[in-house]
Formats: sequence, structure tokens, C-alpha cells
Amino acid sequence: MSEKVTAKGIFHLTICCLLITVVLIILLPGCGKKGPPLPSYHIRPVPVTDLRGMHRETSIWLFWSGPARWLSEDGSSIRIKGFYILRAEAHEASELNDCRCEFKRLTFITAERGGDFVYADNTIVYGYSYLYNVIIVGPQGVFSKESNSILITPEQPPDAPSDIGAISRDKEVLLTWQTPGKGVLGYNIYRTTGSKGKGRESTSTPINKGLVLTTRYIDKEVENNIPYTYTIRAVNNNLDEGPPSEEATVMPQRQTPPQSPQGLAAIYNGKEVVLTWRDNPEPWVKAYNIYRASGIDKGFVLIGQSRASAYIDKDIEKGLRYFYRVTAIDDSPRVLESVASNTAEAIAD
Repeated sequence: MSEKVTAKGIFHLTICCLLITVVLIILLPGCGKKGPPLPSYHIRPVPVTDLRGMHRETSIWLFWSGPARWLSEDGSSIRIKGFYILRAEAHEASELNDCRCEFKRLTFITAERGGDFVYADNTIVYGYSYLYNVIIVGPQGVFSKESNSILITPEQPPDAPSDIGAISRDKEVLLTWQTPGKGVLGYNIYRTTGSKGKGRESTSTPINKGLVLTTRYIDKEVENNIPYTYTIRAVNNNLDEGPPSEEATVMPQRQTPPQSPQGLAAIYNGKEVVLTWRDNPEPWVKAYNIYRASGIDKGFVLIGQSRASAYIDKDIEKGLRYFYRVTAIDDSPRVLESVASNTAEAIAD
């Protein structure tokens, strides 16, 4: 009986060996192409180091950035898959400071390239403290080390500022507003390009480098003839940011007209009067207006316009005396006009 069992076992063993041999023949060539797995430091992304956050209205906003070319810990260029946002919460901030906390994944943000990144956590509750960090997911699902952590304990934010005023200046805007009341430490200014109702408040950091401590701000990072829309938010001592003010839209414009043209001269050549003058020094002069009067004590009338510093008046009657003046106009939407030039005289004789 034992001999039969042994023979049967040998038969089964032979069949198994044949099957294993076939599988290895199929799989080994493919495996050989892949090569050995890369060490983790070769593909583990360099972690985020500039995680920042703020409490705005009913959300906590997180901001961080990444380079245009992501690097691994050994300096190799890699392509990432995205970020995990991690959060821990507790009733007491001290519990989070002492690391007696459990981080949970809030969400995953897909990203392949660098840039500025933003995430709004809309699930916060007053009375809790929140600790955040970000982990990068690299090639083959390898995680980076945790980013720097930020701790935020949201409190009731202040109300919105009121009576927003925006005054246009040359390449700058003056903003003024009224405080919403007590408990305000300062203000943040937000700006978008576009008319009121067409723009969108920026979700990035404010345009001011630090909190504005007064109810007045001059924005000098603007260009003329472009509309800008502003909102202002109040910030309390806990750095909680309140709701936005009403929008204020303004377009910076040049305030000073060109200087008056110089050296106007008029020459009658027997058929027409030729006017010449010197070019204005301002590069933003768009054209020149030409005015004429039939008497020094009579009113000057606009008779034409020239983009060059010369003009030919063909509407001439023999025997009459003509007086001319020229002004320069700029390229702004308001069209600022200079003071008139000297008066030049020509006699059609």
C-alpha cells in the first residue's frame, strides 16, 4: 500500500515541477527587463517646507508652493502624483503641541507640476484646534516626509469693513474704509483685475505684505488704464479673518496732461499754410490738436489733428490773416490735453 502511495506522490510531484518550469519560462524574460527596484531615496520627493494657513470666515485656508521641477531626496528630477492633506484636531491646542494626536487624511489633490497650491478646509468647528501638514505622493506611490506643521485655533472673526472708497491716481490707487468695530488688529487687502462683478477675489495671500494697521492703503502695484476691483477683510488678535467688504472698482489713470508744444511756426507757400513744431518729449503723447482763428481777438476753432509734429491747412482764402495754436493730447481714456502752444501767424497774400 505504501509503494502505491509513493508512486502516486512522485507522479504528482513531477506534474508540479513541469508546471513551475513553464511559468518561469513565461515570466522570467519580462522580469529581466524591469531591473532592480529603485531605492526609496531616489524617488522619495523632497517635502513641502512652506506650508502656511489662515482662518478666513468659516474655513481654514492652506497655502504652499512647489518648484517647477520636483526633486527627489538625492536630487533626481521626478514627477509627482499629488498631495495628501492631513489634519489632527483636539479641544485643547496643548494636546496637539504635545503630539498626542492622530492625523487623518482630509483629501488628495492631484498635481504633476510645481506652482502655488491652495486648499480650503470647510469642515471646521469653533472650539477645536487643528494641526495640518502635507505629504507629497511621488513615483510608485512613495510618500515624502511630512511638511512643516501649522496649528490654527479658529475663533469668531470680525465683521466686514464698510464705506470702501477707491481713488484713482497715476499708477496707484488710494483705498479708504471704516472699521467694523472693536477687536480688530488690522486688515488684509485683496485685488483682482476686472470690473465690479466680473472679477473674483483672489484666494491666495493678500496684496499687502503685512497687516494694514490703519484704514488707509495705497496700492502702487498697478498699471494705468486697467480696472481693478478691491475687497478688504478685517483681522482680529487671533488672526481670524472676517468676511469681505463690498467691492470697489477703480481704474488708475494719468493725472498730468502733456506739456504744451514748443516752437510753433506758420508759413504760407502761396496755396496753403504749413505748420511745424517740435515733438513733445512725453512718449505717451498720442496726437496734436490744431486750432485756428481769423483774428487774434477772435475764438480759436479746432480744425484738425495730426500724429506728427506738422500740419497743412489747405482751407485758405487769399488776403486773410490766420492765427494758429497747437495742443498735445495723451493716450489715456480721458484724453488729457495740454495748454496751448505759442501763437503763430500767417498772411495769405
